[in-house]
Amino acid sequence: MRLTAALLALSFCTLPALAEDAKPADKEKKEAKKEKEKLFSPEFDEAPLSDLLTWLTREAGFEYDLTKAAQKLSKSGLEKIKVVAKDKTAREILDMALAQLGLSWAEKVPGQIKIMSSEEYVKDAVLELYDVRELLNPITDFAGPEGGFKKKPANDKSAVGEVPSGHKFEEPPPEEREKERPKKPIEDPEKLKQLLRDGSGGDEAWGEGTSMDLVNGILYVKAPWKLQNKVRTLLNQFRQFK
Repeated sequence: MRLTAALLALSFCTLPALAEDAKPADKEKKEAKKEKEKLFSPEFDEAPLSDLLTWLTREAGFEYDLTKAAQKLSKSGLEKIKVVAKDKTAREILDMALAQLGLSWAEKVPGQIKIMSSEEYVKDAVLELYDVRELLNPITDFAGPEGGFKKKPANDKSAVGEVPSGHKFEEPPPEEREKERPKKPIEDPEKLKQLLRDGSGGDEAWGEGTSMDLVNGILYVKAPWKLQNKVRTLLNQFRQFK
């Protein structure tokens, strides 16, 4: 009874300490999430687009590239926009500004923004290359000897190199060793392409002027930016859950 009471008392003493130890880790997670989803409250009233882009470059670290069509529509950044927002992400603020000028944007890699006309975003196909070798080349599963033991006959003499005590490893038959490991769906190049097409809109989205080819682990995608963004999102999801 005394021993039980002592253990209970010890557990109550250690619980606060464990809670204190968990606090720094939880705090770091919250801070990391807050940094990832940093919010802004800008006030741009009839200001040139270039002013907002300069502000986003400074505050969010974005880099911008405008197509010729985007430069024309924005008068090379001199066209006026109005963005008065509270607690919005940098990308939401960019959406609000560009929508006023009939512009859209795509992010090839995090922080590198390509600004284009809405028509370019939806219709004009561009060629992008994606390295998908890690999705198609998993670690090889080599066949090995079976783990079971087989008892030798009493009159069988042990040969040099065999396991003592009358047991030996059984090697799988040659046809089993040479048998090809069946491919998982994501490892099949054609299946990967089909998953990407189906997940990004199917035949309706992949019409005339678009294409998808896979050569030596490199995916060649010719499609509008709208489709490219969907393909990029799907590939990231495949890598996450592989």
